[in-house]
Amino acid sequence: MGRANCGFLIVGGCALGLSSGCGDIGYVVTDPDPTYPPPGTNDTRPPDESTSDDPTTGDAWTTSGWNESTTGGVATSEAGSTGESAPTSGETTGDSETTAAIDTGSDTDTEAQCGDGVVEALEQCDDGNQDAGDGCEVDCTITPVCGNGVIEGGEVCDDGNVIDADGCSADCLDDSLPAVCGDGLVVAPELCDDGNVEPGDGCEPDCTPTPASCGNGVIEGSEQCDDGNVQGGDGCEGDCTLPPVCAAPVDYVVCDAGLDLNDKSDPTVVHRAFGICNDLPESSVQVSDFALSAVGGAGWQIARGFGSYVFDHDNDPNTPNRPYYAPREGDALVILSTGAIAAPNPEGIVVEAANSQIANGDNGNDDSDVLPAPFEHAVGSHFGAGDWSFHECDGVHDCSDTLAADWQALPSIDDAVSFTFHATAPAGVSGFSFSMAFCSSEWPASLAEPENDLVIAWQSAPGDGYTGNVATLPDPFDPNLARPLTLSTLHSHFLDAGFVFFEPQLAGTGFEMHACSSWLTVRGGVELDAPVHLGFLLADRGDSERASVVLLDNFRWDCAGCEPEQVDECGVSATP
Repeated sequence: MGRANCGFLIVGGCALGLSSGCGDIGYVVTDPDPTYPPPGTNDTRPPDESTSDDPTTGDAWTTSGWNESTTGGVATSEAGSTGESAPTSGETTGDSETTAAIDTGSDTDTEAQCGDGVVEALEQCDDGNQDAGDGCEVDCTITPVCGNGVIEGGEVCDDGNVIDADGCSADCLDDSLPAVCGDGLVVAPELCDDGNVEPGDGCEPDCTPTPASCGNGVIEGSEQCDDGNVQGGDGCEGDCTLPPVCAAPVDYVVCDAGLDLNDKSDPTVVHRAFGICNDLPESSVQVSDFALSAVGGAGWQIARGFGSYVFDHDNDPNTPNRPYYAPREGDALVILSTGAIAAPNPEGIVVEAANSQIANGDNGNDDSDVLPAPFEHAVGSHFGAGDWSFHECDGVHDCSDTLAADWQALPSIDDAVSFTFHATAPAGVSGFSFSMAFCSSEWPASLAEPENDLVIAWQSAPGDGYTGNVATLPDPFDPNLARPLTLSTLHSHFLDAGFVFFEPQLAGTGFEMHACSSWLTVRGGVELDAPVHLGFLLADRGDSERASVVLLDNFRWDCAGCEPEQVDECGVSATP
């Protein structure tokens, strides 16, 4: 008969039902597994034996299963079949021993047996055996089939085929692509793959990037920019990096207002009139070691203008006219002279007697025929060998190579006056500039003669920085060479943009019948964040009677800067 899995209590060999879900059951022997051998027996005979008695229960085995014994054991019957009620706890049914088993009231999962043909618990399959590779593995997981498009078992990929080199290997164990340079797919260790093996097109035949070529107009590799050249100061540096943010002051403080123009006891008024205030770095040029080389005060002066000629500088009839040679910034400018300078008038303007500079004698300054430090006249290019202006500076002598020829023709200076200082360019600054005007009573008498008064603007820079004369002009006969600033090299400028003979701009300068330049801008280049030693010198050469004057103002840091090796980029240019 069928066995019911119900809660029961076996007492003295009888089963007492504990669950109302079993109905009206008297007493049963519950066998949860009708397979052979039955639990609690030692009988190991196969289930095809015709009969067997269970020595414990007395049940008989038949090919149809276990039949309860009607003798010697506990008979089972359905409640009501004998008219007897189910025994209560503590009753016996003829056996001398009482065995108690209490069900907890909960079902217990049967432990999965892989290979028994029944899919149980966590088994994915159970084909009744433990043969590998037959669809169901020995651990009852489904045998993976590479190429069926389903990732199974230990597969890492399955693309529906068993072809190698298509992103999933033929054994479905490798999903990496092979690196084939030129197939258009970037696969490690390739760094690029443009679908061909042409060199120089951005990706080389070995699938590495084409090395960057600064100046070809294409941003490559680590280049930050590429404007098609290797010049600096044009928004993209010569090494194809962007220029750093410039920290030059935007609004410069003015520090030359209200100066006592007649008090020369404090030489630092010279750099203040020049536009150098030594205030905060964000609002001024800062310098150190300022030194003025002048005996007495005859050769230098700060003033609010030079000459008596005035004009409507702003085309506004409501504002006063001002001198042509008025300050370019602030309220004062610097005047240096190889002669003696007249005292300023009540308006602070220096006005000289007409044509007075033709005989403006000795000012008592240096006549030693030796250039003071840091100025040098020897060639400094090509590591001191010369013949390559502005290149391979030796760091000591004049890398512009502009002073040596004039010095060789006339190795002397008289009435020299100069000043120097040290400065460090702010971050992002590549150069400096200042305004200058030059007048000479030696013009035109000394044209092409050695007796040319000389102006030098000097720069000394450590390391690879430029060292040499900055006040240079391109040589009219060789654009690759430069010339120093003298009346001979300025001759064409005097005739074109400058003023000569009786032109009204010369009135009150003392250079009537001679020549003065217009305002000029001088530009120099400096290394980023590098210190620089600057100097400005005017000297008479070979003639101590005929005087020359230089006006200086508006020194400023220049973010763009210039490259000294470009002859027409740095140096002197006319200012409107």
